[in-house]
Amino acid sequence: VNLAWPFLMILSTVGLMFGTGGSAIVAKSFGEGDRDRANRCFSLFVYVAAAVGVVLAVLGIVFARPVIALLGGQGAMLENAVIYTRIILLALPFNVLQMLFQAFCTTAEKPRLGLLVTVASGITNMVLDAVLEAAPPQPVSTPAHRARAVTAAASFLVSIFLIVLSFPAG
Repeated sequence: VNLAWPFLMILSTVGLMFGTGGSAIVAKSFGEGDRDRANRCFSLFVYVAAAVGVVLAVLGIVFARPVIALLGGQGAMLENAVIYTRIILLALPFNVLQMLFQAFCTTAEKPRLGLLVTVASGITNMVLDAVLEAAPPQPVSTPAHRARAVTAAASFLVSIFLIVLSFPAG
């Protein structure tokens, strides 16, 4: 896990980049009274971040072995780190979008919404860790790995749900 984590975080921070930069552009548009431009920019950032997340996930899965080897992985550690990395990368698009939405929650003056999603994500991960412990054991693919990937997807869905509830159309 520790061997693969820097690689995974570098890929995930793309969402933070789009969220931070996108929030500034959307906030500027709202401040200028151009709600239509703000909405178009927000949509553009979501679509581009999602697409980039998918592309990075595919590239990460394909190049996981050489990257982990470059980070010092050898033998069984390399094999285990590659499996772990690929499992987590399946959820990368959701992680990217969750980071993007976190930044936009603050810009939309809804920081509690971002906090709620973060807390819900942590609780979901803990519950899934416990629930998935009952699953038949598999090499390397521990319940914690599966729980992390499922939590990323669940956090994304919760983010979407809360954004729709908090920001009515019009």
